[in-house]
Amino acid sequence: MNRLIFIAVGDDFLLEEALKTATRDLARELGEAPIETLSSDTSPEDLALEINSPSLFAPERILLLGQIQHWVDAPSAPDAPKFRGKVNLIPLIDALEEDLPEGLGVVLGAWCGGQPKGELVEALKKHGELRWVPLPEPPKPWEPSGLSGAQKDALLSIMRRAAPSAKLAPAAETLLCDRLGFSPRRLAGEIRKLEAASGGELISEELVRRLVLPRDGSIEVFQECLLGHDAKGLSAFLDEARRGIPIRDYSGDRLGGRSLGIRLFNTAAEALLRMLYLRELASVLGAEAELNHQKNSVRSWYGRVFKPRLGPALVSKILQDEGAPFRKSSKGPSLWALHLLFRGAGRYDPDALKRAVMESGPIELALRRSEDELAPLWGWLLRAMS
Repeated sequence: MNRLIFIAVGDDFLLEEALKTATRDLARELGEAPIETLSSDTSPEDLALEINSPSLFAPERILLLGQIQHWVDAPSAPDAPKFRGKVNLIPLIDALEEDLPEGLGVVLGAWCGGQPKGELVEALKKHGELRWVPLPEPPKPWEPSGLSGAQKDALLSIMRRAAPSAKLAPAAETLLCDRLGFSPRRLAGEIRKLEAASGGELISEELVRRLVLPRDGSIEVFQECLLGHDAKGLSAFLDEARRGIPIRDYSGDRLGGRSLGIRLFNTAAEALLRMLYLRELASVLGAEAELNHQKNSVRSWYGRVFKPRLGPALVSKILQDEGAPFRKSSKGPSLWALHLLFRGAGRYDPDALKRAVMESGPIELALRRSEDELAPLWGWLLRAMS
């Protein structure tokens, strides 16, 4: 049995859960040994001293220190706290060279964005056990937005542990995951709330819709709906915006009021114009067949067709055209961004795109005059998708 355990995880909630499990199991192995949680400002020297100073009152005990990512070499997780300054690892590494005192267990944790390395990690692996738990893979860029299968499996496992008695209708389960995204901590809290509210009955889609607010919307979600010709998703996004759900721009700043309507209009007008332009450019290049959604939605299409041949040909034409609706640069638009627009263009009826572009001027004027800053935008976009 290893009494020295180091757990590194890419999510803070999942790290907490893993540390609880490890300390509980180790305590059971040591005869229900008490757990001493060390403060976050504990230094490597402090921990070395604790290891080398057996307790007179509790010879069997477990030392728990849940955040030592600044002691190891690892990329920071996106939302993890940042630490500055160097630490002296030598006393701790020296202490680990000796066997842990009889009856002592040590559990260490790190919230980090990649597998940890370094001198301390090597010492922990040599004398104890390293458990690296990476986050499940997100959806691939060419896959539909949302959750990957691995992420969905991880979330379902969290739900079962957080609320073992909760029973969800399939539609409720899907809606809950869609509304929260990959957010383990919030999911655990929301499923417990739903379990209590359901009174032991089946948790319905309606109950999820009523009690669980969606994650903040963003311009990216809005653009994904546009390029995906997703009228249902677009309606849901605009409905949530109208009801006051926070919508954020690319910088993370919150949008609201009339500025929201104008910003969404500008994003939509630019995307629709570019998609119409790319349809016409495909005709010039004799590549209309590549607009077929069944053809360009195949996973290998980007690497086999667009990236080596079609994309560079489009960029060349764009750079030659002074009136092209793309920002001027010496290299032209990125191939990846261009391929998303090209795929989107294939989903739209060309006449509907032309009408939407022609209506953009009057729609902008209506947005600036309307009391309801989203109503003109809503109708315009749904017509474009008809």
